[in-house]
Amino acid sequence: MKIVIEKFDKQTELLVSALAIEKEHFDVIAQVLGLKEDDIQFLTSGAGGFDISDAQALDIEKLINKCFYDPEYDYQLGTAKYEKTSAPMNLSQIVLDNRHLDPDLTIYIDSAWSPESSILLCIEPEDGSSPEGYDYFLEVFILQELFEDVPEITVERVIKYAQDDT
Repeated sequence: MKIVIEKFDKQTELLVSALAIEKEHFDVIAQVLGLKEDDIQFLTSGAGGFDISDAQALDIEKLINKCFYDPEYDYQLGTAKYEKTSAPMNLSQIVLDNRHLDPDLTIYIDSAWSPESSILLCIEPEDGSSPEGYDYFLEVFILQELFEDVPEITVERVIKYAQDDT
C-alpha cells in the first residue's frame, strides 16, 4: 500500500488526483501533520486518512520539493493499493466534467458499461491489472482528447468508443 496526498475538488468533493509519497518523506510529513504512532498505524492499515490544512500543504511542498498545492482544492493524507484517486462515482459525472481530471489517470468501469455505471480513477499499475470489480475503460487523456475533437460528444458515444478501443 502506498502513502498518497489526495486532492479533492472543493465544490464537487470528487477526488481529482493523488500524489504518491516517497518513503523517505513520510516521517517529515507525519511530523508536519502531528501524527502519533497510533495515527500512523491507522493510516498504514488503510483504515482512513488525515486532513491537510493549507498551511501544512505549503510546508509539505517545501519539504518534499514538489509543488501540488492549489487553494481551489482540499487535501488529505491517505493510502492506495492502486493509487486510486477517486471514490466511486458514475460515468456521466466524469465524462461531462473531465477538464479538471489528471490526464495521467486511467478510468475503470463496473461491468454494466452504462452512463450510470460506477467508475474509479486510478494510476494504472505496472502489471496492468484492474481494481477488483472494475474493468479498464479509457485513459483520461483520451477522454479529454475526444472532447477537444468533438465537444458535443455524448456519454453513450464515449462508451461505444471505449468498447471499440479495448
